Amino acid sequence: MNLIQILKRPFYSDTSPMYWVKMAVLFGLFVFLFLYLFRPFQIEGVEGDLLMVCLTFGGITTGAMLVLDLIFLPLLVKKVCEENWNVGLSILWTVIHIGVIALLNSLYFSYTFLDGFEWRNLIWFFATTMMVSVFPVGFVFILQERRDNSKYQKESRVIMDHIKEIQLVPKEQMILIKSKNANEDVELSVDHLLYLQSADNYVTVFYLDGNDQIQKKIIRNSLSSIAIDLSDQDQLFHCHRSYLVNLSKVDNVSGNAQGFRLHIQGASQEIPVSRKYNDFVKSYFSKN
Repeated sequence: MNLIQILKRPFYSDTSPMYWVKMAVLFGLFVFLFLYLFRPFQIEGVEGDLLMVCLTFGGITTGAMLVLDLIFLPLLVKKVCEENWNVGLSILWTVIHIGVIALLNSLYFSYTFLDGFEWRNLIWFFATTMMVSVFPVGFVFILQERRDNSKYQKESRVIMDHIKEIQLVPKEQMILIKSKNANEDVELSVDHLLYLQSADNYVTVFYLDGNDQIQKKIIRNSLSSIAIDLSDQDQLFHCHRSYLVNLSKVDNVSGNAQGFRLHIQGASQEIPVSRKYNDFVKSYFSKN
């Protein structure tokens, strides 16, 4: 496998606010301790209280990460599509972090201890920060991708062994998928429903017609509202913020570094499973 293929491999990006707050504080603390304890780059020669200088560098790092990861990262992941996030994009996002942090620290250093901004100071800050962080972080990303990919592939094979043993009894119960627009409701047998996919304020219903051909219909509603209406149907699973799937129609489960992927009979779309539901998927197919 060449480098380009490695960079294109799927990678999990946690967009939960608490995770990034924790990471921002930890990285800021690391920068402060690294500078104060080891005092590299002749930092002890600067004027003023060294403790406060190092705290300021750490605070700038934390502040920059909070803005980037709490405001811009969720927008970027949504724009790219969470399922398309990969190792290369994660490394690129790290380089952006380095550039922003280097710029802010350079401005602070230049206007506090020098006569003003100079491009050579910015280049020095960027190059130094890059050498200290980007290669170790990139290496960690690749190792993490390999570890997670191996883990979910192995677990998906175990799930597949259970799926092959399951004898499903078709359910002819009728269900109603409501729309906020008049005359758009979808009524069908639950056994004919494959999955639902949301986009903004609309949901696409994928189902089988009387000839077992896959059809789709777009209705105006939220997926969360539909999931509540259909909560009495055990086989219907809101596995991802954008997908609700009929688990009785799953004929294959695969895995990559982002987690599990559900494959529906006759459909080409792979259905992602949010990591918080991984244990449910494993237990569901193990007990059925």
